[in-house]
Amino acid sequence: MSPARSPGSRVRRAGLAALLLGGLVALPAAADDAEALRHTMEGDRALKARRLTEAEGHYRAALTAEEGYLPARLGLGEALLAAGDSKAGIQELRRVLRDGEARAPAPAGFARCLAAARARLREVDPAYQEWHALKAGHVADLCALAERHKDRDPDLALRALERALAFDPDDERARGLLARLTRAGARTESLFDGRQVRDWDGGSGASWSVQDGVLVGTATDFATFVRAQTLAEGDFDVVVEARIEATHGENPFFAVLGAWTEEYRHTRFGLFRGAVVWHELHGQGTTDRRLGTLAGQLRPAVDPGRWNTWELRYRGAEVELRLNGRKVTHGPRPPERSRGYTGLLVQECTAHVRRVELIYR
Repeated sequence: MSPARSPGSRVRRAGLAALLLGGLVALPAAADDAEALRHTMEGDRALKARRLTEAEGHYRAALTAEEGYLPARLGLGEALLAAGDSKAGIQELRRVLRDGEARAPAPAGFARCLAAARARLREVDPAYQEWHALKAGHVADLCALAERHKDRDPDLALRALERALAFDPDDERARGLLARLTRAGARTESLFDGRQVRDWDGGSGASWSVQDGVLVGTATDFATFVRAQTLAEGDFDVVVEARIEATHGENPFFAVLGAWTEEYRHTRFGLFRGAVVWHELHGQGTTDRRLGTLAGQLRPAVDPGRWNTWELRYRGAEVELRLNGRKVTHGPRPPERSRGYTGLLVQECTAHVRRVELIYR
């Protein structure tokens, strides 16, 4: 599709309206944010009615009130495209990605703005189309390489899949191959069946539920935990696929809890205020903080709003932590981590979890 858009061409009005008016954007508390939301909604109404100059004015007013308000930036890009200014519209959509990917984790609903901008750029931006096609081809080649060598050279296959997921963490083929390779020669036990979480400790509370096969944990203030009842011992891996759907305060925290023996005796590996963290808890008030790196500074950068695979590998005297198949760090395994349960933590955020497994080595 050509990036040039005439004033009479169609824009994705229904999708944008649903995004902006359907309750999926962050509901603001501050006065500037409230002004940004008001102008964004007015801009969306004007865009639907094809009052393009008025829509552009409202979106720019929203960005004056709150420069980083992604729904307004997305709307401005759509208004400019609809008015025939494809160059400026594409620039605004690219800025949605640049600004949004720099914020980790994104406020509630902003991840959907990123997804909408990516989809739109694939339609209207030839350079983005070319880049996306090259990336897809590279990922496909790496997956094919992994398929060919997974039996006779699993290390090469693993490296190929790690590179593929560095390009596209959401690629289902690469994720599936990596899961099969990880399970090869080991016994795997799924701790979440996609139907219920009531038999988990803490799973009967209001903070945890199952929706459309996904485990949903929500905490608007203090941390809340849930713990599976399966005890692992010896050498084992904890594998969790999760994404942060929304944040609800200044201290959002999602973590996978490994080798849990008591509430304050376990490993925590997750995201706290946009940083990937590793904590070893040895009792209440006694925490060994081993890692704290901003998600955007990792290579590849971590987008909390997309599905990410968290792995805690307990092997002998060592703990190794992996994110999306790539090693993040490792260190000594505390003696009390020789056994324990698997849990999840949410604080000031809503997290979606679709996979929780133990792999026995």
